[in-house]
Formats: sequence, structure tokens, C-alpha cells
Amino acid sequence: MTDITHELIENDKAIPFKIFDFHARDLSRIIPPHWHQNTEILFCKHGSLRVKIKNNTYDLHSNDFIIINPNEIHSTQSLSKNWVLCLQLPYSFLQRATLDRFTHNFIFNANSTKRKQPQDDKLRENFCELLTSISDKRNLSQNLFLLGKIYELLSLLVENYSMDLNDEYQLINTKFISKLLNIINKNYQNKLSLPDVAKKFSYSEAYTSRLIKDNLGEDFTSLLISIRLDKSITLMKYSDKTLEEIAAETGFTTYRNLYNAFKHVYQISPKEFIKRGL
Repeated sequence: MTDITHELIENDKAIPFKIFDFHARDLSRIIPPHWHQNTEILFCKHGSLRVKIKNNTYDLHSNDFIIINPNEIHSTQSLSKNWVLCLQLPYSFLQRATLDRFTHNFIFNANSTKRKQPQDDKLRENFCELLTSISDKRNLSQNLFLLGKIYELLSLLVENYSMDLNDEYQLINTKFISKLLNIINKNYQNKLSLPDVAKKFSYSEAYTSRLIKDNLGEDFTSLLISIRLDKSITLMKYSDKTLEEIAAETGFTTYRNLYNAFKHVYQISPKEFIKRGL
């Protein structure tokens, strides 16, 4: 289970990015909200996949794709059996490739799922070629082919999916997101309120609330519950603790609060969540 504060993407030493595919067969599987400092691209070759970013929900179907920028909290759920390509491009790699312009001058536009333009056909061809090249054992020639396809992909994305950005605004928000989530992750087990967080930033409650909503697409309470749920699911999977113990340890205090949070977010109880195999 990923940690909502930061997902560390480990790459193959031979290539400076991570590429893999997955086939979702258990449609009850939910990847909870998480974020990382990498750009993630999801290409749905077959089936369907739901992606939530901030306040927006995108349903990917055959040959649809989406781009997720660094530091954007997102979650995914398979709507049907599918075959999905996942590319995770490290921030440092994109900075070098774009001469430090990425996140300083531009970011990518996530709203790509329904575009059917000629340049998008080239992107989809690229994704399909990448899918066929995935292998646990690649030789030098295959690694160089992958590098070439990724640079070709980046060229198309920068040309067709980049959005101008005020670099000072983006820098401030990145620092805010990192510090905010760090504060919550260190204090989620205890009582924690918006005034507590605002005080740590020396901001007003109203300004802090607006920053959270603008950057993460949800209010403080929803974000705190998401993090507590993520911690709860990790304990369900990797510990022998009872649900009552998990509730107490993750800041929900009582099982009833944990139950209500699960029903609200996942529409099932914690016990049903466990039965479905997480």
C-alpha cells in the first residue's frame, strides 16, 4: 500500500524511469490516494480504469491515456478487467530532459483522455510499442530502444500537452504540499485540526483551507481521513491487530468512526474490505 506522503519510485539502473503493465482481475481492488514526485502516465490498452485527481474523475477506456503531474494526489480503481501501461518518469529525469523547464515554466495537461486528434494517434502508437517491449530481462539494444521511445514520447507531450506555469507559484505550492502532508503524517494518530495546521504555517485558517483545497482538491478533514484510512489499510494487511486496535492507533479512536469512514469512501465496511483481499 502506498504512503500518501510520498511514493518512492525505484528505477531500473539501466534506464532512468520505471515502466510496467498490469492486468486488473479483482475489480474490488482500490489504490487509495497517494502522491509522488514523478510524472505518471497511464495508458489503458483494454478495459477501463477510473482515475481521480483533485476534484476531477477521469474514466479511461480502450486507447485512452492520462498524465499525472508530480505532487498531485490521485487514486485509481479498475472498472472492468483491463490491461494498463504505467510509465513513471522521475522528476530529476524530466528536469534534465527539459533543461530545467518542467514545473518551472510548464506542467502537463491531465485532460487527455478523450482527445482524438492526429498527434494523439502517434502517442498511442508509442504506448503500444512500449507495451510490447516490456520485459524483465532486456539487453543493451532493447534498453536503448526504450530510451529512444521515451524521448520521442516526451517530445510529443511537450508539444501537445504542456501548459504554461508561473514557476514561483508552483514552487510555493510544492513546498506547501510537502510540509502539509509531513505535518499530518506525523500527527494523524492524535487530535489534529485545521487551526493546528494553520498555526504551524503562521497562516490564517481561511488561507490555509483555501491552499489545501486549491492544491489537493479536497478539504482538510477529507485529507486527514484519507491518510488515516491509508494507514488503517496498511495495518490490516501487514499486522495482526484487531479493527478496534487499528482504529485507536490511526486516529479514528473508535471502530464506529473507522467503519463510517470506510462506508463513506469505499462504500463497504472494513470487514468487507478485508474479505475482498485488499
